Amino acid sequence: MEEAPGSLQKNNTIPPRGYSRAGYNLLLAILGLLLLSIIFAQQIKIGPGKAGAFTSQSLAAEIAIKSYYAYGKWYSAVPMSSWQKQQIEHLRNTQLKVALQEFRKSAAANPSVTELRRLLIIEYPGNRPEVIKRLASPSSGASSAEIDMWKAVYLSSGSLSKDKVADFKARIDGLNLGWYGHLALEGLYQRGGLKAKAAAERSAAEQAAAHMLARVVGLAALIGMAGIFGFGLLFWYMAQSRSGSLPQPLAYRFPPEVQSLASGYLLEAFVVYIALTIAIQVFAAVPLRFILSAVPSQNTTVYAVVLVYFLSGILAFLFLRYRIKIGGLSWEMLGLTSYNLQKDILWGVGGYAASLPLVFVAGMISQYLTRFVQTPENPIIPLFMESGTAAGRVMLLLLATVAAPFFEELFFRGALFNSFRARWGLAAGIVLSSMVFGLLHPLPLGFLPIFALALVLSTLAYRRGSLIPGMVTHALNNAVAFAMLIALAGW
Repeated sequence: MEEAPGSLQKNNTIPPRGYSRAGYNLLLAILGLLLLSIIFAQQIKIGPGKAGAFTSQSLAAEIAIKSYYAYGKWYSAVPMSSWQKQQIEHLRNTQLKVALQEFRKSAAANPSVTELRRLLIIEYPGNRPEVIKRLASPSSGASSAEIDMWKAVYLSSGSLSKDKVADFKARIDGLNLGWYGHLALEGLYQRGGLKAKAAAERSAAEQAAAHMLARVVGLAALIGMAGIFGFGLLFWYMAQSRSGSLPQPLAYRFPPEVQSLASGYLLEAFVVYIALTIAIQVFAAVPLRFILSAVPSQNTTVYAVVLVYFLSGILAFLFLRYRIKIGGLSWEMLGLTSYNLQKDILWGVGGYAASLPLVFVAGMISQYLTRFVQTPENPIIPLFMESGTAAGRVMLLLLATVAAPFFEELFFRGALFNSFRARWGLAAGIVLSSMVFGLLHPLPLGFLPIFALALVLSTLAYRRGSLIPGMVTHALNNAVAFAMLIALAGW
């Protein structure tokens, strides 16, 4: 892969001096220390988490238990042979066992009141007394009135009066159990002898679960088709590259008088970006959450995370702007431009499709290599699942599909990739910047898939001389992941 000649006019304001090798090496050392601190912080979070943390185990349990009820809907609605019914029943029982296993693990690691309530609702009758005992502990935060209710519903042998049923229904509705509320009400109505209402709640649970599974299967099918198309694009791209039929890349070599200076200033900006992100998370997150706690909202944590992200991104952007100005550089040199916006968007869409088979294969390899190693949670999952309102999830959607693609492409591909490219060449720029991008995501499972995605993003920046295609690819990748969370958990 060769670079095209420079396309910019010589900038006479560029200082004649370069960036010292010692200064550049010092920046690399600082960057290494920052990366190590982030990796270390990730590993610390692997242990028992804070109460209320939603984990991948919680998500796996969600999928399994809803699959169990969705299969129950199809079991009763679709005519089947006895053999087919046996297979479906076996599949249902397997899903129930998986759900219980994952919820038990999640509740053991993070014994929040939410996790314990869900486990209690789906648990086998013989195991419920132990779950109620854990829910009754002071650390869970459940009230004594709630504990009495669960004991009356799940542990008592007598039937409940109509007044008790009405009182407990109001209490269950007030717990915001979501889909699990149907299951809790089913148990309540059964205890009250209201069989028709119990059947209606079970049917509602099965219907909602069936819709969830249909959404997930449909979205997975679309992603699969996009991946097949992307595999064809990869094959075409490699064939065209080998034959030399591709148009000349729009990226350019830095002019000799700016190359050394640009590499140092851009690395400075990237180091400041990472340092600010860490510093603001450490020192500003708590004050922000305290300030936001005065606002009546269920999304305090979400708003704090969004504010911290924007604050670090904007401050780093201002520093990068300052370095560009005094260094005689330009935003065009970083790729914050477009020579043909329509083509750049199409390249971004194609880049997303082409990344799918690479990310899938990398994910399978990573899954196999790290099957016995625990990986920290992707922070977007607990934030999404625990955000209390649609407003919180809209904020997360904007963060994932607008802010993250802009800031991360600007600093990882615009600053870091161009810094390494100016210092060591194109191949080193692509590989090393992609490695740093992978290291800043949950390790070790997340490294290879994110590294594969970053290779595509860096290649797009080089080939088009613009960050726009990478921003489009990045936004599509995050949007599809967000859509899958919505399909699994509902809005």
